Amino acid sequence: LELQLSPQQHPFRIRNLWPSLLEKYTAAYKNKDEPVLSFQRNVFFDKREEIRISDMKVLELLYEEAKWNILDGRYPCEPDDCDVLGGIQARLELGPCDSEKHSPEFFKTRVRDFLPVRACNAGWSWLNFSSKNGPEHRLFKQYSAISTSTTTYKLLRKYLEYCWALPYYGSAFFKAQIEKPAKGITALISHYDQPVLVAINREGIHVIDVRESVILLSLRYREMSWNYACPSKPENPNCLPCLFVQFKIQFQNPQEFKVLQIFSRQAELMDKLISAFVDELKHRPSWDDDEVDFAGPSSSQDDFGLPITPQKISSDSYISDNIKKLSLATFNEDGECTSCSGSWAFTK
Repeated sequence: LELQLSPQQHPFRIRNLWPSLLEKYTAAYKNKDEPVLSFQRNVFFDKREEIRISDMKVLELLYEEAKWNILDGRYPCEPDDCDVLGGIQARLELGPCDSEKHSPEFFKTRVRDFLPVRACNAGWSWLNFSSKNGPEHRLFKQYSAISTSTTTYKLLRKYLEYCWALPYYGSAFFKAQIEKPAKGITALISHYDQPVLVAINREGIHVIDVRESVILLSLRYREMSWNYACPSKPENPNCLPCLFVQFKIQFQNPQEFKVLQIFSRQAELMDKLISAFVDELKHRPSWDDDEVDFAGPSSSQDDFGLPITPQKISSDSYISDNIKKLSLATFNEDGECTSCSGSWAFTK
């Protein structure tokens, strides 16, 4: 359970309420759990304002949080982008590259300090265990390519510029589960839900596969509608609240709507946060203002290149591939269900 305190809330009071909060929003309330108080970015802070920040101390704090989310897989990135970010991190933490000291062998036992799990596995080949494309070699290549004259300020800015380009940057995270696509009787026999993280920020809602660190669905608020549903059997602890998310897929039939059902004890918290953001957006001149037009770092001579991840996430092929991983119901404009999978098939 992760809660962001408002300026009016007192940590000590939340600590006293912690057992009841765990019981309401998690399945771990029987465990003796102690909350951890951490200093984090305000999820309501406008990214456009953040981009203008030049204070080194603030940038260092933002960098530390962004780095943790990258390494933990909460900010899914393409392996190539992770290599670049790992190189910048190494330069910030180790100083200028010393080829005698900072060799690929040096990074071999430290690679997880600089790369998320998925990027560590990328490029591995069972035909060649000493592949020059291994994560330690890729990391060393990016690290050694950074000029010794590059300042700490520029490195911090570049790292954050990559992260600012991610649609799920600055999100609040909620634990949830979704159904895997299945049809017929297999939907009820030996079929388990898939754990996901639901990331919610000022730009939209994003569903992340926590095991593979892959973004399954990313929607801006103007592209979706949603509804919160209480458990149909509140006396059953396994009957969870849920969030229904309705959206269209632009390159498919524009007359059809897709609906994803997200199960979570924290669905009520998600609903309140989405409502807060949408209420804020209603006071803007246009729904088009619900995102930051930020494509990544500029392409000057000493830059590290453009991030691949945001462009790939918005591509039709990427969306099409990941939609197949979701158990969805399809409705026409008259509200009739035209196709469904998972438990949808039994409640149609």
